[in-house]
Amino acid sequence: HTYQLPIYDLSLGGIGLRCSKLEAKGLLKGRKIPDVVLELGEEIEIATELEVRFTRSFRSFLLGEQLHIGCMFIHVAAETAAQLAAPLPLISGSGK
Repeated sequence: HTYQLPIYDLSLGGIGLRCSKLEAKGLLKGRKIPDVVLELGEEIEIATELEVRFTRSFRSFLLGEQLHIGCMFIHVAAETAAQLAAPLPLISGSGK
């Protein structure tokens, strides 16, 4: 199954996703997701593996039932960690 979900939160430890329940079908707590490609802007693509650590549903006035999905990076190489760390100051606003 292929997923294409927006990143809601990004840190060195993992990512947070936000999507509809239909889009998240099969992403259950504890599931490992191999061969993930994160697209962070136009020039940064990171290949990694994720594990779903939690899911929490919430209701959006405009979008209806939605899910927060928290994922942890698994087996992150030093090069991958450096790639993840580079855009974080720009995203958080501290790079201004």
